[in-house]
Amino acid sequence: MNEHVTNTIALTASLTELDVALEEFQKLISQADLESLEGLWRLEADEEDLNRLVGLAKEWQSQVDVFHSLELDYKEEFHSNFLAWLLRPTASHGLGATFLQAFLRSQGWRRAITAPLLGVTRVSREHSVTFQDLTGRLDIRILNEDSKFVCAIENKVWSPEGGEQLAFYRKALREQFPGHRIKRVFLTPAGTLPEDPYEQKHWSVMSYRDVLGLVEKTLEERGEAVHEDVRALLRQYATTLRRNIVPEVSDEMHRLAPQIYRKHRQAIDLIIEHRERYEPNYVTEAFRMVRYAIGERPEWTESRIDHPYAQFMGTEWADKEELKVDGWPNFLLQFQVHCTNRRAELSLYLTWGENGGKLKKIIFDQLSARPELFASKFPDDSEGSINLRIGNVLEGPDYETWWDEDVTRKTISIRLEEFAQGQ
Repeated sequence: MNEHVTNTIALTASLTELDVALEEFQKLISQADLESLEGLWRLEADEEDLNRLVGLAKEWQSQVDVFHSLELDYKEEFHSNFLAWLLRPTASHGLGATFLQAFLRSQGWRRAITAPLLGVTRVSREHSVTFQDLTGRLDIRILNEDSKFVCAIENKVWSPEGGEQLAFYRKALREQFPGHRIKRVFLTPAGTLPEDPYEQKHWSVMSYRDVLGLVEKTLEERGEAVHEDVRALLRQYATTLRRNIVPEVSDEMHRLAPQIYRKHRQAIDLIIEHRERYEPNYVTEAFRMVRYAIGERPEWTESRIDHPYAQFMGTEWADKEELKVDGWPNFLLQFQVHCTNRRAELSLYLTWGENGGKLKKIIFDQLSARPELFASKFPDDSEGSINLRIGNVLEGPDYETWWDEDVTRKTISIRLEEFAQGQ
């Protein structure tokens, strides 16, 4: 009996301690929630900076970035070609030796090539060098025989430094150009040192931030003296570098964004945490919004709903018996929007239907006379089911604004409206 009482007292004491611990834990949770809420309120109250950042982001997104659109910005070969073109005094840019001279100054080699000889400097790409029966290719080689000067530029945009590559180039240049002053430049986005400590003593490092500075300085100093087409190219290249290679120096937006983050880190981290936990189901949500947009138009009728395909037809088609066919999808001709994680694709679907042969051939002939209406290649004959792609209701950039459902819904509505009015 005494033992039972003792156990009961001990259990009661343990429960009391647990209650105290739970109360303390609850206070901590409440305190954390309160701090999170206060952090969110402070973020919301910082209206001026947030509105400024939104405005800058819109300006940044609206900038034309031709080289990015052409998918050249991440290609090392493109950057090497562009830089070699700028460095070449006789190239079509009309800058003469301006860029070459600025490059030499930036590396501390102001007198490497005397001014009268700058114009006869030769700049080559993929220059072949050999050492001990091995062959390699320098990304850019600058050579002035009169000044006995040679410079090699090894360019690494995103690819890693390759093994003994820098050591090989150093030895090959020494053997190929005896009696020359040899300079070596290791060019990377951030100005990274060579991995080999020994090679660090033999290679000058250069960053794409330095390249950006040279491009902008050329534009500033030469101004209207530069042909307008060349100015446009240089501006585009500067935009590509700012946006894609060295974004940390791009503009006020990239100064303001980290400033806001430092001030409101707790609230922003909380938002990011919840965004990652509740990543949207793009397929289902796009499917839902597309169906809503179709339902808004009286001239269209849903024909079949088969997630993730939203299919519809002209309302006046629905009662035409000759368009009805046996089997899926029960109608000879209809439009469909296929929703995926990357796009919502609008197409015209012409099925095979056992009882739709002759009419299908007539429709096929009519459609094939208008190939400009479709983004996909027209088939050679009308056999089988035919899916003719018209265009995208949603595409890549639209997913960046997905969290604003009103914007996404409006985008879908506008694009379907354009399709309805135009085609």
